[in-house]
Amino acid sequence: NSKYIICFNGEVYNHKILRQSLLKDFPSIKFLSSSDTETILHCFENWGIKKTLTNMTGMFSFALYNKTENKLIISRDRFGEKPLYYGWQNDIFYFASELKSIVANQYFIKEIDKTALNYFFKLSYIPNPYSIYKGINKLTPGTYIEINFNSIIKDLQIKNYWSFYDEINNSKINSFNGSDEKAISNLEEILIEVIQGQQISDVPIGAFLSGGIDSTLIVSLMQKINHSSINTFTIGFKESLYNEAGYAKIIAKYL
Repeated sequence: NSKYIICFNGEVYNHKILRQSLLKDFPSIKFLSSSDTETILHCFENWGIKKTLTNMTGMFSFALYNKTENKLIISRDRFGEKPLYYGWQNDIFYFASELKSIVANQYFIKEIDKTALNYFFKLSYIPNPYSIYKGINKLTPGTYIEINFNSIIKDLQIKNYWSFYDEINNSKINSFNGSDEKAISNLEEILIEVIQGQQISDVPIGAFLSGGIDSTLIVSLMQKINHSSINTFTIGFKESLYNEAGYAKIIAKYL
C-alpha cells in the first residue's frame, strides 16, 4: 500500500540501525524482509526525503516515484560512488545508472555536448555535472532532485542533503588537542566501525589487497574483527615495475 515505488542500486550500510530507529518512532510498521531497500522505502514514507537521506550511509543511487503526487525523486550517495545520469529531452525525462541505458531508448537523440567534449580533451575525463550527451547530466554527489510531472516547468533544482565542506566546517575536528596515541586510537575506532558496517552481507565477502598501505590497513582491521581468515585477491603483472603481487602475498601470509 506504499505510495512510493523505488528503483535502487547499491547498499545502505546502516540500514539495520535505521530500521530500529524507525520502529521506535512508528512501532506499527510491519517489515516483510530484511533488505535495506525495504528499510529506506519505509523511512522515506514516514520520515520524509531529507531526514532519511541525511541519516543514510552507504553507496547508492536511486529513483523514488510518488504515485499519489506524480513526483519523482532521484538521488546519489555522499561521495558519488554510484553513478546517476539524468535529463530532459523533448518532454521525456531520462535517468539511469549508465549512459548506455539512456542511449538504448529509441527516442533519445545522441547529440554531443561540445562543452563536455572540450573538458574531455583537456582533462581526459568529463567532470560533474556534464556527460558526453547534450541535455544529460551526472547528478552531483550528496544531492537529490525532485521532479513534479504535473508542472509545466521543466527546471530542475538540485538540493544538497550532505556536503563535505559543511561537515568539516561544522565539526569539532579542528579542536582536537589530544596526543598522537589518542588520535591513532580514535582513527582505529572509526575505521573499525566503518569496516564492520560494510561487512554486512548476504554473500561471502573478501577484499582486494595490493600490498600497499591503504588495502593492508583495511584487511588488517577486517582480520582483527573476524575469527575466520579473510579471502583476499590481487592482480599481478609480468612487468616488474607495476607488479605488487609479491607484496600482497607477504601481507596475506602474515595476516
